[in-house]
Amino acid sequence: MILSEMPEIPELITRIEMFYNDKDEQVESLEEATWKYVTTFNDDDSIDEQYRVEIIDGIDQEYVEEEATEDFKESDRERIPKGQPDAGQWVGDGGDYNKDLKERVKPNTKMKTLQKEVDKEITDKVWEAIYDMDIRDKIKTVEMQGSFAKGTDLPVFEGDSKGSDLDLFVVFKSDVGEEERNNLGFEIGMKALDGKDPYEQNATSRYAEAIFEHKGEKMEVQVVPTRHLTREQIENKEYDGKEITIGMERTPHQTKFMKDNLTPEMQEETRMLKSFMKETKLYDSSMKSQGFSGYSTESLIFNLGSFDAVVDYFADFKEGSTLNKSDREDNLGVGNKDNLFSLYDPIDKNRDLISAFSPVKIGRTIETMRYFKEHGKIPDKISTVEKDSVTVKYNNSVTNEDTLAGQARKSEKGIIKQLNKMGFNVEVKEEVVKGLKDPIQVPRTKMDQDKDSNEVSLTFGVDSYEIDEYSKRELNPKANIEAVKKGGTRVEQIDGKNYGFYKRPYTNIADALKFLTTDNVEKTGMSKGTIGDMKNGVKISTKSKDKFENML
Repeated sequence: MILSEMPEIPELITRIEMFYNDKDEQVESLEEATWKYVTTFNDDDSIDEQYRVEIIDGIDQEYVEEEATEDFKESDRERIPKGQPDAGQWVGDGGDYNKDLKERVKPNTKMKTLQKEVDKEITDKVWEAIYDMDIRDKIKTVEMQGSFAKGTDLPVFEGDSKGSDLDLFVVFKSDVGEEERNNLGFEIGMKALDGKDPYEQNATSRYAEAIFEHKGEKMEVQVVPTRHLTREQIENKEYDGKEITIGMERTPHQTKFMKDNLTPEMQEETRMLKSFMKETKLYDSSMKSQGFSGYSTESLIFNLGSFDAVVDYFADFKEGSTLNKSDREDNLGVGNKDNLFSLYDPIDKNRDLISAFSPVKIGRTIETMRYFKEHGKIPDKISTVEKDSVTVKYNNSVTNEDTLAGQARKSEKGIIKQLNKMGFNVEVKEEVVKGLKDPIQVPRTKMDQDKDSNEVSLTFGVDSYEIDEYSKRELNPKANIEAVKKGGTRVEQIDGKNYGFYKRPYTNIADALKFLTTDNVEKTGMSKGTIGDMKNGVKISTKSKDKFENML
């Protein structure tokens, strides 16, 4: 018997695919996704396999066929067995990851060409502005800086909404005063970017910025003023016999150094390291993150030579080690005992780049590299805990980011200690990391800085906003109970032991923090810089159920 039409039968679900972007947020379409999670089912509806697949440029890599050799076929690969973490995924192979990573960081030839065209166009416009303003005698040079100039920038692809980032520096001669330099530099930038809707930005000085559209692609262009200083003046923080603060003046020296000392192969290794660190949340030198900057990743490659060597360095970490390779034998940093390790700025022997890093970020780096070396893949995303929180905000007067990070960490510790003494529990979790003699202290805190307003935020996670009016403490068996009572302390006997009940000065966390940062600011154990800034005013706020990161 031949049926002209098949009967309708219920469709069995044998496979589910869920799409995610690079923030691990679920999305609807393949075009929005950077990876997917696949679950396959057996005939009895039990789970057969679960695994992750990368999606690159909208192409699902599960369906990209690669030519197999006689030595290796995809079917020969081993999956992680059921019942184990990441069951169903391919068994890790660092070589596979490295191969894919190297492919991902290849420069985009078309975008590089467009970037170079914008570089020339904006440089010409800056020189035009300088001559129009008749200030050529005040200018040392005009040069593109940053990772683009050094060949260490991560590739930008057509249609990327974020675009690329180009930093053009106008370097004034040393004798041009700060106020004049800042005003002239900003005017140059606004003139050069005229027609591109330029706007003002602030870092160590104000500068002009605009979104530059060129042949259908967007690029963020910054015209940044600074002054020329020699490397010796930068190291000694001295000019014309006077002590000076160093900011952007290092950048031209750093760019030249890396251009001279990073080979094309090392530039590629740097891009690999940057991409890896971004994926594992180790990259970002902002006060909020206190991790690796572009320059610190370049310095790691300059010292160690390759991405794999950096992985090995942290996987086999030795506390107190020093990376201080330079182009001058007399320019070697000697190690900073306050840091878990030292990575010296190759152009400044007095600057340890690690001073701006949080110990938590260093511990996370060690564990991440160790996991990657062992498993050939990156660990799962960082876990968090939820706590009620209280935040203190104040305007900071420090322009040096290394100094600010150090001050904020010291102040954070001082406030935690005092809050805990007052009965408000700010949890500090201890994480043991192989290779470190002491556990890493992971406080339930966050810090951040608004660079536009220079406002610093220190946030503390607590068990509760409100605590009991009295604290209970067991009394010494030899204590004179009557004398204790006469002192105003309530005494109760519980299970045969005497306890004193002491009235707390504050039961609300916001009130306690306000006291510590205003009336008691000198005695809270904070840095002098923070104390001075807080005397100019603080703002206290609370939030229910804020998230705080664990080390991993």
